[in-house]
Amino acid sequence: MNDNDLKSLGLPIRTLTEIKATPTYTAENISVEFKTDKTTGKNQGTATFDLVVSRTTTIRKGNRKYSNDGYSFVVALGTMQNGFLLSHNNVMLSLNGQNKGTASRSVVLQFDWTLANSCAGANGGHIVLRVLSNSFRGVDIEYFVPLK
Repeated sequence: MNDNDLKSLGLPIRTLTEIKATPTYTAENISVEFKTDKTTGKNQGTATFDLVVSRTTTIRKGNRKYSNDGYSFVVALGTMQNGFLLSHNNVMLSLNGQNKGTASRSVVLQFDWTLANSCAGANGGHIVLRVLSNSFRGVDIEYFVPLK
């Protein structure tokens, strides 16, 4: 939505400013790898991706700029069937004191490949990667990642 579309909603300027200042985040470069531990014989999977947060508008509180302490996320990896939680991690990202900009962080999740493969569905199946924001409600994202 551009500025004219937002203005046509008839919302107060303060509300429009807060909406535009809400950061967006995505998971990029998602990959899943499979390894067998030679000593134990267990199958282990590793999911890696880059969590990217960007904000394009400066937030102001009164006459001073809003200080950015960072954003907190919970990253969860689970199965499609039976809803098994395979792995999870807490991730903190900061824009390093900038009110605008982009920050990214590489995230690695290790999980039991055998369990994931057995509950992933047909044709190799998929696992679910969910990124839950602790800073903003209702803007969680979900990716279906193939196990191939």
